Amino acid sequence: YQFKVVPLINSVESSKTKTVSAATLKKLNRPTLKKYSTTKVKASWTKISGATGYQVKQFKSTGKTSKGSSYKTTGSYKVMKAAKKKSFYYRVRPYYKTSSGKYIYGPWSNYRTYKLK
Repeated sequence: YQFKVVPLINSVESSKTKTVSAATLKKLNRPTLKKYSTTKVKASWTKISGATGYQVKQFKSTGKTSKGSSYKTTGSYKVMKAAKKKSFYYRVRPYYKTSSGKYIYGPWSNYRTYKLK
């Protein structure tokens, strides 16, 4: 068997070769951030065609070793908890869920920083 993992819009699976042909999902613009409540931030973006959902990531800092919270949604926004007076970094990427239940992800957007006051 040969496998190739790529972001996709539509999948065509062949039972003989087990390969997937795909078109790439587009990179989203940085999410728009605003205060939702005293302890929550709302991240929003523009939906793109071909995506069945979106993954949003919230970080305390940027970098390869940064760990953060990850959220999935099918909508065009996500509300997340955030600590007051601390800066958080946010980014979003589209995904496509295949008929077999696997997720194929597009590229991450650039970071956007937000600090709850």
